[in-house]
Amino acid sequence: MTTKYAVFNPLNGQYTKTDTIEDAHSTIVQNVLEFYKAHSNMYSISEIQVDENGNETWSSVDNGTELPAEYIEQIKSGIAE
Repeated sequence: MTTKYAVFNPLNGQYTKTDTIEDAHSTIVQNVLEFYKAHSNMYSISEIQVDENGNETWSSVDNGTELPAEYIEQIKSGIAE
C-alpha cells in the first residue's frame, strides 16, 4: 500500500498530490504565498518615505518572493503542529 497526501489550493480549487508530509507542508507554504500575493497586488511590503512636512511617498520594495528561509521554516513548523 502507498500513502500520498493531497493539498487543496483555494486559488484554483485543485489538489496537488505529494509523496511525503514534508512535501505537503512545502506545497501549503507555496499556496499561502501565492494566495497572499494574489490578494496584495503582488507586493507585500511597501517603503514609505516621509518628508519634513509629513508627506508620504510610497514605493513597493518586495514582491514576497524573497522571504528568508527561516520564516518559511517557521510557517512550516506552524503547519505541522
